[in-house]
Amino acid sequence: MPDEMTEGSTHQGAVWSFLPHDRVNDLIERLRDEGFRTIGPRIVDQAIVLGDLDHSDSLPRGWLDEQEAGHYRLRRDEAAGWFDFVVGPQSLKPFLLP
Repeated sequence: MPDEMTEGSTHQGAVWSFLPHDRVNDLIERLRDEGFRTIGPRIVDQAIVLGDLDHSDSLPRGWLDEQEAGHYRLRRDEAAGWFDFVVGPQSLKPFLLP
């Protein structure tokens, strides 16, 4: 798959590549085919939480979260990017150390 990614440049000795948006699901499928568990942000019960990803459509693309003391709400915004939300109270620890 790396040969199908857009070639990037170097910065401070690190080489980076860009995965086009329309290929994110290909990456998820490839990882799952290789036996990896894919975990990422999803919308469940009107909250963004971490969970298993089966498809890129599960990502909270186009959603913003509003957080204040005692207040949490999701708001649809077509201008929002793939990861335009604040990390919630959940951590990766339950997934990494089951």
